[in-house]
Amino acid sequence: MSLRTLTAITLATALGGCASAGVELSGGDMGVDPVLGQTIIFVGTDSTTLETNIYQVQAVSTADSATAGLDGAPAALDADDFDVTPLTDFLIGPESPVQDDGDGLLPAYAPFALPNRLGTRVAVIATGMDVDQVPIGRTAVLDLATRGMDLAPDVPGLRAVRFTWLGDHLLFETDDPDLGPQLSFMAFPLDAEAEPTPVLVPEVQTVEFAGLVPGTNTFLVTAVQYDGLTAVLSVDPDTAEVRLLVEGAPGSFTDFALAPQPGLLSATRRAPDTGRRDIVVAGWSDGDTAPSTWTVMTAALDSSCFDSAWSPAPLEDEDQRLAYICEDSFTGRPDLLLWEGAAVPAGSTAPDMEVLTGGAQTAVPDGSMDGLVVRSRLQWDPSGRIVVFGGSSADDAFNSEAMTLLAVDIDEQRAVPVYDGDDGIADLAHFSSAAPDPVLLVWDRSSSGVADSAGRHAIQLVAADPSGSRTVRGVSLGQDLLVAYPLFLGGNSLFYP
Repeated sequence: MSLRTLTAITLATALGGCASAGVELSGGDMGVDPVLGQTIIFVGTDSTTLETNIYQVQAVSTADSATAGLDGAPAALDADDFDVTPLTDFLIGPESPVQDDGDGLLPAYAPFALPNRLGTRVAVIATGMDVDQVPIGRTAVLDLATRGMDLAPDVPGLRAVRFTWLGDHLLFETDDPDLGPQLSFMAFPLDAEAEPTPVLVPEVQTVEFAGLVPGTNTFLVTAVQYDGLTAVLSVDPDTAEVRLLVEGAPGSFTDFALAPQPGLLSATRRAPDTGRRDIVVAGWSDGDTAPSTWTVMTAALDSSCFDSAWSPAPLEDEDQRLAYICEDSFTGRPDLLLWEGAAVPAGSTAPDMEVLTGGAQTAVPDGSMDGLVVRSRLQWDPSGRIVVFGGSSADDAFNSEAMTLLAVDIDEQRAVPVYDGDDGIADLAHFSSAAPDPVLLVWDRSSSGVADSAGRHAIQLVAADPSGSRTVRGVSLGQDLLVAYPLFLGGNSLFYP
């Protein structure tokens, strides 16, 4: 059976377990709890014992004047203090991912605790060896309500795990030494004695994760066919149905992004002959019997375009907003562009798009986008009004020096720095969909965490409204912990944009 004729096939193996354990935690219209949305988790290592665990940080506001978020949750940026609580105790034991002395916790390919969208569970990975001394990955999922630990089976070649959007299934990304990248999944509750269900697609070389479909457990995968073409398929783990969405096309595809209302998918395509990068968009629907094809949005531009990101808040007329970066092919100048539409542009005419960072941009370092190097993925704030990205000079980028975080109000079309090298070395800047205001969580990699008493904080909160006052607030932990990979617990825009 070819991919061209594949429209709805079942997975080769039966589904294991059931999704009932996640019913109370999920639901297409269920929002993120505002308290969990402003809770922070991080990997902390005790500076004395060198024991590593996952910690959570919650804002504490006692003043009546403190800004409150949804349902009266304390706004983290205005907190009077922060409570720090360990969530785990990774001693060797039957419920721990660390089961032998030789096991390693949080390997380099997955060094952080991954939250589900609602912030009710987190997943961590440990590495070890099976009885045949084959390297395996072992995933533990912590239920934050019960503090119970759920173990997944040992998975050879594991390199990443993901929750589905609704959180009822866990996905396993693996590298098979013979087959290359592969994908499998398992429903909650996890069964450490069962095998994950593989995503098997006929007549393809590799299968890789491409994105989560909002409001469902469905996820998208890319499949590289033996003729070198790359196709996009959807996988519904609840029904065991696989569907071809976008026909195979030449080139390499990265940076997949789905619009918040199902129907539009974007990606960066690199042409196989020239290496040119373009933004491509395809329409799709679960009810379609015929797959769609890619439309090149930026073909008419003398630019290399990449990193598309959909606004999380569609317009009232159901138009979607797609932002992306385009670098001029001659000068190298990067600009932020915006396209609005409800459907894939038809015909051969280039679609209308706005350049949001045209002109002098006097607030940008050196007063211009000329010479700027974009160094981070685009991040929309939850309101769909502000886009944030990191940039610096070419020299600073080459030397891995600090970058400036720039916020662009899409109406004012002006890039304003909200964080720069004087504040720290920014990494992992992201939003929470449950925050009442556009507040970024930033990891300052120039601070270890144990230097809190010296005024430097590894975890920082940044006001990202370009029309507001510039505010950078350090999160004081009150204890000496080596801090790594701080993340918003609920509604994390890195994993659930």
